[in-house]
Amino acid sequence: MGNLSFHSKHANGDYVDHEGTSTTDDAHTDVTIHHETGSFVGGRYDGPANSQHGMDATIYKLSEDGVPVSVFAADTLPSDGIYNSSSVNGDRGGWSQFTGLDGFDAEADMVAGCGYFRGNLTFPMADGSSKTLVNTKNSAYNGFITKVNMATNKAVWVTDVGLTHPSG
Repeated sequence: MGNLSFHSKHANGDYVDHEGTSTTDDAHTDVTIHHETGSFVGGRYDGPANSQHGMDATIYKLSEDGVPVSVFAADTLPSDGIYNSSSVNGDRGGWSQFTGLDGFDAEADMVAGCGYFRGNLTFPMADGSSKTLVNTKNSAYNGFITKVNMATNKAVWVTDVGLTHPSG
């Protein structure tokens, strides 16, 4: 349930994902998982189609031809591990998304991304560790910015310093 996959349909009718090209679109049960979100239902969310639990912030790298090459994801969950209305993040739990991306002319595989989040936002780091940004506010967001190496799908650095506010 809830795992992430992506393919593109081209003008010639072909479907392309990171495993190659086919002339037919995969059924939802047959798609290749590019990122295991670990999403689940609970609390306010009793159905997989509307659950935000495990809804991660993602960046897809596409070739110039629109072919998916790689995916980076930062994992999102409520900051206190509670998945109902008693959570410090409220009844909606964790949430995150990238709202802007930009590249570096001298570093083709590097991108800078900014966005906002509620709950815990955990980034896989280039040194093999992970870094978690924490927002314990109820229904209010903090900002973040990161530099990501899309060749390794790891963050080089990430911060929310100066992008938080006590009320949201």
